This record gives sequence, C-alpha cells and structure tokens, in this order.
Amino acid sequence: MIKKFTCFFAFVMLLNYEAYSQCAVSAGIDTLICESTTGVQLQYASSEGGTGVIWNTSGTGMFNNINDLNPQYIPSAADLANGSVVLEITSVGCGPVSDQMLITFVDAPTVYAGPDQTFCTNINSVTVNANVEKATGVLWTSSGTGIFNPVANTLNVNYIPSAADKANGGATLTVTSTGNGSCPSVADQMMVTFVQAPTIFAGYDMTICPGSNITTSASMTNATGVMWSGGTGTFNSPTSLITTYTPSTMEAAGGSVSLTITTTGNPLCPTVSDEVALTINPAPSVEAGPNKAGNKQCRKCDVVYLRNRGFRECEFFKYKLYSLGSRPCQRTCNTLPYNVRHLYFIRLPDINRQSPGL
Repeated sequence: MIKKFTCFFAFVMLLNYEAYSQCAVSAGIDTLICESTTGVQLQYASSEGGTGVIWNTSGTGMFNNINDLNPQYIPSAADLANGSVVLEITSVGCGPVSDQMLITFVDAPTVYAGPDQTFCTNINSVTVNANVEKATGVLWTSSGTGIFNPVANTLNVNYIPSAADKANGGATLTVTSTGNGSCPSVADQMMVTFVQAPTIFAGYDMTICPGSNITTSASMTNATGVMWSGGTGTFNSPTSLITTYTPSTMEAAGGSVSLTITTTGNPLCPTVSDEVALTINPAPSVEAGPNKAGNKQCRKCDVVYLRNRGFRECEFFKYKLYSLGSRPCQRTCNTLPYNVRHLYFIRLPDINRQSPGL
C-alpha cells in the first residue's frame, strides 16, 4: 500500500513539474516614461503555456484591461508623485508564474519665452530671454521674417525685426525645448508688438507784416498731443495743432522768429519736433510832399500804386488822393466833385508810378 502511494505522489509531482516547465510569462523591459504621458502602452509582455494572464500594479493606477497581454496602464497622480510603479504579470491556466517590470516617471521639460513686449518701430532689435528646465536646449522661431542674432538655439537672443514685421504690427516668437529625453518637446510663445513712431509737420514758413498774427497749420500722426514753443510772443493755445501766434515787439523789430512744435502722448517712442520760420517785414513808409495849388477840375480819383520790391507780402498798396480844399474827392472815381482847388501830391521813395499832376 505504501509503495502504491509513493508512486502516485511521484506521478503528481512529475505532472506539476511538466506544467511549471511549460508555463512562462515576461512583463517586458523596465522603461522610463515622461510624467506628462497620460497612458503607458505596454508592448513587450509575453506568455507561454497558460490560457491567459492577469496584471497587477504596486501603485494606484489602472489598466484598461488587466487580462490583456499588453494593456495600457494609466498612472495615478500618486504614481507620478512617487516617481515609479511596479507592474506584475501572472500566468493563468498554468503555474502560476509571474514577472515584473519597473516604470520610472521622469520630469517633463518646461520652457518660458518671457512676457509679451511692445516697442516703437524705430528700434533695431528686441532682446528676449527664455527659461528652460528638464531639457538641454531650445530653438527660437518667428511668425515673421526677422532674424535671430547671433543664433536661434540659445536662451537669450536678439531678434532683429524686418520691415514687414514692423508694417504688420508685430510678430509671434516661439521657443521650443530640445534634448527632452523620454519626453516630447514643449513650446511657449511671446508676442512682440510694434507701434508706429510719431511724425510731426509744423507747416510752411510764413512772411507777415508788422502787427499781424499767424495761424499755424501743423499736422501729426501716431501721437495724442503737441506742444508749441519758441519765440517771445504768445500762443493762444500752445497745445493745439492749429493755433494763433502773436509776435512780440522785439520779434517784429528783429524781423524773424522760429516756432517749434513737439509731439506728446507717445510714451513708447521718442518725441519728434519740427520748426516753422516766421519772417516779419518792416512796414513801408509813405511821405507826402507840399500842397500843389491849382484850379483844375478833379476829373478822376487818382490812385497811386506802391510796389515794395523787397518783400513778398505787402506788395501793393493803394492810396487815394484827397483835396485839401473844402470838398475832398469822395464817393467813387466816376462821380467826383468839380472845382477842386488844392490837391495833395504824394511822393513815394520806391514806386513804379506817381500820380499825374492835375
């Protein structure tokens, strides 16, 4: 009886040995996974001799199918915080036998392009400074047509905008991480905006007679205000494009003055100015000679034309001749009174024509 039992036990042991020897599983190789990965797709697990497998984890994540040979494992926040997790595969229908693999989570890279910036169009270059972590390098690109100096694969770089960048009002600069290891690259953007530089035009140079005022005709773009300055006279509104300037007595005697208009309200761009020159001509002089006695009729109202050749303004002045008698030449030149005895003769130092004697 004992001999039969011993033989039976040996037979069972032999069957179990054969079963174990024909049952094998492999969880695959240990791997590094980026922490930004939402799911880990297992690829290298294998099983022999059994009817299936079952997966378990040392963490708190989950499998999309624990009986799949190569399921997807979705790590939990705790798994990521711990930095790793052990996955175990166990045979079903034989053995059982098991195998494990280690998944290690590596930090994802981060990159920061810097804050958005606004510049005046008169600048030549823009300095940008990026920050990167968990990666070995960066690469800058632009949505515009400018260039990076000295190279585009450094954290701190100068961007030289093109004329098209300025005309379009700006460009988007993108910095992308490189050398990311097990993680995908990440990128960040900053916007470089350009505002147009102000322009100002004070108006055309002017010439006036003494005692006259001037009204300016200035114009500007890309600024919110102006300020007039210069001279010793007065502006009725020094912060208006169109204003009236009254020259001082000293300016009238000196014969000229220069007025300056400057832009205001353009904080990102430097102010710009323009000047207008004002020439003040001396007043023409007229000298009357002695009375001219006569007993002639006043047949017409004589007009003397004075041409002052040295100046643009005040070129022509008209003077009517008046009688020194009791009845002056009045009304119009067509209806003059008769019997005018005394006429006033005008002598002019610089005229083209004198009045004819009557």
